[in-house]
Amino acid sequence: MSSREHGHTVANWTGVTISFVGFVIAAAAWVSYAWALVGVGLIVALAGAIVGWFLAKSGKGQPYNKRGAHDPRLDALKAAAAAAEKRRALAAQAPASHDAPAAMAGSAAHH
Repeated sequence: MSSREHGHTVANWTGVTISFVGFVIAAAAWVSYAWALVGVGLIVALAGAIVGWFLAKSGKGQPYNKRGAHDPRLDALKAAAAAAEKRRALAAQAPASHDAPAAMAGSAAHH
């Protein structure tokens, strides 16, 4: 399970369930050529998204959105980028070795 409990909130479940019911109504109406009901189903699906959004804004959504906590995946990407930049800076400061191309040429011959 996700460390942030991704999607396991009242707002998400309610919005998705209402939208799912709307899409089922629209699909059933589509195959039975009930075009007015297709519109009704799509309106219900849209209402599910709106209900989910309102519930999230009223506090039934993910708490990290309100508190401004960090996304662990984004933090890991930022840390990896900082480490890569540090390696590039250290490599730029290191003196060039004259025997490095010979070592690389020798290792290429073994492949």
